[in-house]
Amino acid sequence: MAEAGEVKKLPAGEVLKYQGGDVFRVLLMSAFSVMQTIFTVFGLSYAVDHGGFERTDILTVNAVAVGLSMVFMPFAGKLSDRIGRKQLMLTAMIGCSVSIFVYFLALGTGNIWLVFAASFLFMTVLYSGFNGVWTSFFGELFAAPVRYTGMAMGNQLGLMVAGFGPMIGGMLLGAGTFGWVPVAIFGCVVALIAAVACFSSRETAHTPIAELGEPYLKGTGRI
Repeated sequence: MAEAGEVKKLPAGEVLKYQGGDVFRVLLMSAFSVMQTIFTVFGLSYAVDHGGFERTDILTVNAVAVGLSMVFMPFAGKLSDRIGRKQLMLTAMIGCSVSIFVYFLALGTGNIWLVFAASFLFMTVLYSGFNGVWTSFFGELFAAPVRYTGMAMGNQLGLMVAGFGPMIGGMLLGAGTFGWVPVAIFGCVVALIAAVACFSSRETAHTPIAELGEPYLKGTGRI
């Protein structure tokens, strides 16, 4: 790109001009990370304060569930090479929007093994379908001259939203046995919005590298 004179001095302006829609889609899909912050931060607090669990036990469950993701994420990435990025992402988003309710129900049982099973389904299996794929998918949505900028802008803005997840969860938490329901609904709504953004995105798994970022290429007359 440097040899061809294609390095952009103001890539942010370029990417917003030609691929602003993709930046917004990445922002919405990145906000799905709220599922992880609810699980690791809010879930821990809720389990100790309202579920009667020992902090050490929940931390151990979380560590094992997240640790096992190191096996599932490469598998998800490899599978997305075969069946498509969107397939895995949508499965993760829709699956987590349901299993978050299973996770909180498990916290209400007082049974640490049920909590582990729900955590394994929610974080290890389903969330890995997102976590093992987004690093490829988001970058592939953008043309090379604006790839880092487009991906970074959308991703970091989305992560800012996700970072407020535990605080929002604390504000939504109600009283009683099912006081967690508004928190789960919040996570579910964010996941479904992310799923809509994913569904409206282009599939990139089998697109030749030179053809990635189609709106930019068309806008600049490269195709």
